[in-house]
Amino acid sequence: MNVMLAYFDPSAGSLLLQALVGGFGGIMVVGRYLWMQLRGHE
Repeated sequence: MNVMLAYFDPSAGSLLLQALVGGFGGIMVVGRYLWMQLRGHE
């Protein structure tokens, strides 16, 4: 029986949440830029 015990401290959770929110925001900005380029707006 393999049991893996992992410790997940609050600061790591906060860092992970920030990375996910920031990554999503970055994808949204790049997506909007590419969409505007595709539609021909500057």
